[in-house]
Order: sequence, then C-alpha cells, then structure tokens
Amino acid sequence: MSRATTLIAATAAVLVSLGSLTACEPDDASTAAAPPSTASTPASAPAQDSASPSGQAPTATSSAGGQGVKGLPNPVWISANNIPLYSAYHWASPAEAAKTAKDPKFEFESLCRSKRSTDLDGVTSRATAGQALLGSGGGQDWQAKETIVNWPGKSSGAVQTAAALFRGLVDELKACGTSAPGATVKVTTEDSTYLVATITVPQAGGATATLHQYLSNTSATVSELALWSAPPAGGRPKVAWSAPSDAGVLKTLEGPLCSTFQDC
Repeated sequence: MSRATTLIAATAAVLVSLGSLTACEPDDASTAAAPPSTASTPASAPAQDSASPSGQAPTATSSAGGQGVKGLPNPVWISANNIPLYSAYHWASPAEAAKTAKDPKFEFESLCRSKRSTDLDGVTSRATAGQALLGSGGGQDWQAKETIVNWPGKSSGAVQTAAALFRGLVDELKACGTSAPGATVKVTTEDSTYLVATITVPQAGGATATLHQYLSNTSATVSELALWSAPPAGGRPKVAWSAPSDAGVLKTLEGPLCSTFQDC
C-alpha cells in the first residue's frame, strides 16, 4: 500500500470517530430535557364530605403517592399552631394534610352556594392548587381548611390573574346573602389584597352554620384560611370562637407564601 493510500485511510477513520462522538451530544441548549412541570395532575372525583355544612363534596383530591402537592413546597403552608383554636383542637400540620386540588372552591363558595363570574371561567387551569382539610368536623365541632392557588413564575400575567381571581372572590363573598337567602356577611378587615369576614348561613332544620373566612392575595397566589361550625338547631359550638387579631392571622397565613416564593 502506498504512503498516500495509507494517509487517506487514516484520515477517514478519524472523521468517522469524530462523527460518532458528535452524535452523542445535543446540537444546542434547546434540545436539553425540559424541566418537570409544576402543574398539578387532576385526580378522580372525591367522595362526599358529610362534615361540610354545605353538604357538597370537597374539591381536594389525593396527589400521586400522597406526598403533598407538586409545585407547592411544604414551607408554603401555615403552621398548625398559628391556626385559631389550636389550643383546643391541636390541628394537624396543613403541609402534611395537603392534597392536590383541581379548580378548588373556597369554603364560602360552598357554604353560600355561589358561582364565580363567567369572566373567571378557566382562570385556575394553569395554576397549581392544593387544600388541607383539618379536623373531623361536623356538628358542634369546628373544622379548618387552608387553600392555596398559585400561578408559577413571577410574570405580570400571573400576578394579574391572581388579582382578578381575588377581586372576583371578594365580590362573590359579599353577595352571599343573595345566593344563600338569610345569610349574613360581616366584613371585619378589608384591603386591596386581603379580606376577613364572618358569615352565617341558615341550614335545614333551623340550624345555623358560622364561617370565619380569611382571604389573601400575595403576588401570584390566592389563599384562604377558613374555620366553620354547624351545630344543630338550638346548639352552640363545643368550643367558643377565639382568634388572634385579623392582622395577626393574615400575617401567619401570608408569611410562609412570601418567604417561600420570594415574590411579595
């Protein structure tokens, strides 16, 4: 074999080797694997919750593997000992009780049998949402629930969407007397990003359900803390209502969200 022929053969072998190595790597960053989505995965419809004064089924559904809510880190949930009536009920940790929720309803919506404005149809479709239902509830006992709806990211669109939902919820809550005849709404604290109210709604058989509703809008998140009781006619809750100031409860509800998402 001539020297020229040997050189040509060696060069071809090197080029083939380089081509094989290049084929193992992506052409550019655009072909890299996309990060996992933070959107929650819908689950099947839950069984009816007899403890709810509204008689409607809750919207929370178990997340995959029962490991909380994908996209909502455990630190976003309020500490159990900051929930009103903790000294009497020793609430479980919301972070541990939280389940994924698809288009969750806030507690006053179920109690007031109200509907959201059509302008808000599908507004939570891209949100990550979870609910933590606490306490056995029913009858003369109090029950508690925290709901978190978050639009991942810090875009202006996410912030505007959360604000629109919050405003719609406030209007809906104040109209409870219309959607649930005989209901009363007493707003005790209100600003552009939060509202605290006490709602009473007549129930069948002469009973009355009482709901203490805390609503908050922090950047791209809307959250609630709700506590309610529906004793039978003529009865009272086993434990008298008591709570820190509205501002104190709101601070413990909003604080974990702000510090975790770092967007307040």
